[in-house]
Amino acid sequence: LLRVLRPSGGVLALGGLTKGRLAKLITGPPLEPATITESNGELLLARRKPLEGAGEWTHTYGTAAQTSNSGDEIVNGSRMALQWFGKPGARGMIDRQGRNPPPLTSNGLLYVQGDNRIWGQDAFNGTILWNYEFPSELRRVNTPRDGSNMCADDSSLFVAMRDRAYRFDGHTGDLLQSFPVISEGAANWGYIANESDLLFGSSIKPGSEYTKFKGTPYWYDSTGTQDTAKICSDNLFAVDKQTGGKKWEYWGGKIINSSIAIGGGRVYFVESNSSRIQNEPTSRIASSNLWSSLRLVALNQKNGARVWSKSITVNNSLYPVVFFLTQAGDRLILSYTTTRYYVDAYSTRDGRKVWSKNHSWNRDHHGGHMYHPLIIGDAVLVEPFGYRLSNGSVVHRGLPQRGGCSTMSASKDTVHYINWDYDKGSMYFWDVATNRRRLMVGSRSSCWLSLISGNGMILSPTASSGCRCRYPIQTSIGFTRR
Repeated sequence: LLRVLRPSGGVLALGGLTKGRLAKLITGPPLEPATITESNGELLLARRKPLEGAGEWTHTYGTAAQTSNSGDEIVNGSRMALQWFGKPGARGMIDRQGRNPPPLTSNGLLYVQGDNRIWGQDAFNGTILWNYEFPSELRRVNTPRDGSNMCADDSSLFVAMRDRAYRFDGHTGDLLQSFPVISEGAANWGYIANESDLLFGSSIKPGSEYTKFKGTPYWYDSTGTQDTAKICSDNLFAVDKQTGGKKWEYWGGKIINSSIAIGGGRVYFVESNSSRIQNEPTSRIASSNLWSSLRLVALNQKNGARVWSKSITVNNSLYPVVFFLTQAGDRLILSYTTTRYYVDAYSTRDGRKVWSKNHSWNRDHHGGHMYHPLIIGDAVLVEPFGYRLSNGSVVHRGLPQRGGCSTMSASKDTVHYINWDYDKGSMYFWDVATNRRRLMVGSRSSCWLSLISGNGMILSPTASSGCRCRYPIQTSIGFTRR
């Protein structure tokens, strides 16, 4: 029975045994012993726990720290096999080139965003549990220059739309709460994340979000500011997830949304204090003045108090194509591109710069100029190199040479990615320890990030709508370890 009982909540109802034998049955780790109830002393109701070592993908890049790593210890690239395939399909999805919000998974649930709709699924078998259609204001694209509009915890999905964030029950899709944006005037909810008992948000000017996706002009693949202008928030705040009460609010410079990273009890971000952009009529800032008077800031996660703030400079000879901040251990990794990749590491303790590297990009199109950094082990991967977090020494030189527009993602030990070319296209699982790479032929992901891991699985909800590349089987797929 345990072999077929769903992890993360599957219920076992068993009778006909004595109370002593029932108690002995659930002493092992898979079941939750606190869920015993008795009827004449002979009925067992036990709920199966989450898989030991299972990870989760609760934010745009895995965690609120933006690591692009689920931390899943079960996933093993050489042992993954097909578990399920099916819905949702391409209908109802946004064209893959819009670089759309990634799916999320936690506690056995999978959340997939389409065009103004969201599906809630059972991650272990793909069953659609619920779907919810929204007004047109849900859509948010060009994720690399902004961020997703949803995040999750172990029981809920949080969705930002217009001037509010909404909390949905992960199992039923029922609307549980709504949280108004905190702002001094008319504003939309921008950044969204959750950690522990807090929901984090920011305010942006209405209409600043990227929403257009139809046609070549909206592939967001060029180096011009029509594609690369960053969404910047006016403030940052935290509310109690249960009551909605405000915990704190921060006002400073213009906060670059793609640079917000939460981890280790702190909130980190880069803000611009340039006086020339403070009165911009939009939060989509294309002005090169954004890159002057930059400060790297650390706030206390619980109360919003400023821990430290350091002046930093970046190479702004051209407007950066992408601009990301990632927190891992005692390091903050700032990765950005202009005509090449720049990778700067700062200490989380005081904001001191520890090391700095740069390298050329593979190409200035089809995503080669905009990869998101990925943390795995003691290294940060910024294609095609991997740098040691502590000192910046090169620890990976043989990163897969690949085409395609998508960025890599990972579990604890396995990198999952798409390689597009007419010989090797489709999904690959790369075991970093052995350097073995396994090809999974047949399908592909979006042009940003839709291949994720969590719950002991690798999950690939369909996201290649509109794609004409090789291996265009447009179906959702779940892989599990064999």
